Amino acid sequence: MAQTDTTVIDPGVANFHDRRLLRKAFPRLIHSLCAQTRDLPANDSTVIKFRRYSLLTAATTPLTEGVTPSGSQLSKTDISATLLQYGDYITLTDKLTFSTTDPVLTEANSVLAQQAGNTLDQLTRDVIVAGTTIQYASTAAARTDITAAMVKRMRPGSVLVDIAIDQGGCFETSRPTTHADPTYIVDDVVHYCVTNMPGAVPRTSTYALNNATLPFVLALANKGWKRALAEDEHLRNGLNVARGKITHPEVAAALNASYSPAEEALLA
Repeated sequence: MAQTDTTVIDPGVANFHDRRLLRKAFPRLIHSLCAQTRDLPANDSTVIKFRRYSLLTAATTPLTEGVTPSGSQLSKTDISATLLQYGDYITLTDKLTFSTTDPVLTEANSVLAQQAGNTLDQLTRDVIVAGTTIQYASTAAARTDITAAMVKRMRPGSVLVDIAIDQGGCFETSRPTTHADPTYIVDDVVHYCVTNMPGAVPRTSTYALNNATLPFVLALANKGWKRALAEDEHLRNGLNVARGKITHPEVAAALNASYSPAEEALLA
């Protein structure tokens, strides 16, 4: 029986794989929810423009009937981003059918789709964390706890583990990593910055979290929230909002809102 070799995929089969890859390539994490999105620019432009608005102060003055408030002025900064393209390919050393849906191609398509989704999410996450438009708690403009200069002076082979990477990190040289690719090196110093470290041992971490939080849950259930917080400074320090007021100083600073001590909320 004659055998025909071809490198051209049937258009219908190509369309099937293209649609399948796009359908499965959605990122599984949520970093894109923390950023502005724009449609691709028209007319083959490679520049996308964003507007960054400054935060307005909280409107804490009661309104008076018939009196128009003085109002606030919006302040914005125009930010331009350059459109970049990312991609990859794989080679297959197998007998493939290009005229119908081939199982090997379908499996490879799924792997590439997962890679595309992970790539999109990781790039989004890295841009958000590394950007200059982030607003950190306490109105900090950058991570300065451990500076890049300090890292450079460390002994070669030293290891930094950034357990605060979910909140932006505490090392200037930090960037989020994953369990699949957990470390990188800067100035001969190993950085471990996995954004979900307990996920490496999910069962153990679940028991640990339950054991650590259960006493607080029981205190709230048995004493009520006011008495439980009044008697436990650590539990009280975890209070963020009560009776419509922000009771955590760093949350208030991050939102540019007024702060009320938790003790006052307990007395109300």
